[in-house]
Amino acid sequence: RHLYEESLGEKKGETAARTIQLHYRTYKQRKLNAAAIRIQTRFRTYKQQCTFEQMRRAVVIIQQSYRDHMRTKEVAAKTIQRCWRQTSRQRRVLGLASNTGFY
Repeated sequence: RHLYEESLGEKKGETAARTIQLHYRTYKQRKLNAAAIRIQTRFRTYKQQCTFEQMRRAVVIIQQSYRDHMRTKEVAAKTIQRCWRQTSRQRRVLGLASNTGFY
């Protein structure tokens, strides 16, 4: 009976050691997982910010190109109007103006 109690005591000690080890390893793994999650979160946020900034720069370039295009169209339209007015004035001075309103 004494031998049985000794082996039972050893088994209880081993079980206690295993339980402590299990809890410690679980705790350590949880800490590592939490750290990994924080790193991943920050990295993903950084990647999203980079993507957003890249899109913003692309939009600015598109807006700039469009504004340049509109500016050149505006200059072209003003040039055409100026030439048309000069031609109309010259025709009026020379008496070549018609009644249709196109000259």
